Amino acid sequence: MVSMIEITHRGDQVKYGIRRLLQDWYVFQERQYKGDYAATDLLIDLADAMQKAKLTESQERSLQLIHMIGFSATEAGIMMKCSRQSATRNAERALGKVANAWAWETAS
Repeated sequence: MVSMIEITHRGDQVKYGIRRLLQDWYVFQERQYKGDYAATDLLIDLADAMQKAKLTESQERSLQLIHMIGFSATEAGIMMKCSRQSATRNAERALGKVANAWAWETAS
């Protein structure tokens, strides 16, 4: 039987992995451009998970600004005309949704 601790730990690992993939998004795009098929597969899978996550516009924008581009939550909040806390909350919710979509896809 799987404990809740194991499930939570697995979810945290997937979320951490997605965060790292998003931070290296542009590196993978460059590798794809140079003919790296593994990078291409990874980008396709990540884009598919993001689409299946059904993010709101603000969640998607927060995720892009904070995790893909690398702006601080304060900077993202200014650009989105919302508070730092709201930008962080949107990015974290988006990250969780993408991680769940990714985990669901890889478990199938």
